[in-house]
Amino acid sequence: MLADSTLMLLLHTLIIFCAGDQWLMYGDFIGESEAIARHLVLESTNSTTSVSSSMQLSLVTPPGHRINCILAAALHMNGNVSVVEGGLGTGDVTLAYETLNGYPDLLFVLVESNADTTARSNGSRVTIIYDRLRTWGLLPPKAVTANG
Repeated sequence: MLADSTLMLLLHTLIIFCAGDQWLMYGDFIGESEAIARHLVLESTNSTTSVSSSMQLSLVTPPGHRINCILAAALHMNGNVSVVEGGLGTGDVTLAYETLNGYPDLLFVLVESNADTTARSNGSRVTIIYDRLRTWGLLPPKAVTANG
C-alpha cells in the first residue's frame, strides 16, 4: 500500500515538473477539454523503441509549439540517455542513447509541447488567464502517505 502511495506522489511530482509555466498543484489534472482549449493547446508524443547499440533520435514539435517536458529513459538501465541539441523552450530536441554493455534495451521517450501563440502575439501580451490562489504546503502529500 505504501508503494502505491509513493508511486502516486512520484506521478504528481512528474506532473508538476512537466507542466512548464502552467503550474499544477498536488491533485490537479489537465482534463481532456482543457487540453484542447484555446489557452492550453497541449501536444503529447511518447514511444518505446528497442535498441541494442548507440543511436540518436530527433523530434520536432508542430509549428508554433515549444517543448515544456521531456522524459527519456533506458528502461532496462543498459545505457545512458542525454540531450544533444534543443530541449525545453525550443521546437525540437535531439536525444542520444549510448549503450553501456551491448545488451538490448528499451528507450522510452515522452515529449510534451504547448502552443505559445495564445499568450503572446508579436511580443505583446494579448490574454491574461486568472486562476484561484492555491497554497503551497506539505499537508496533501503527508495525507497520501499516511492514509495509503
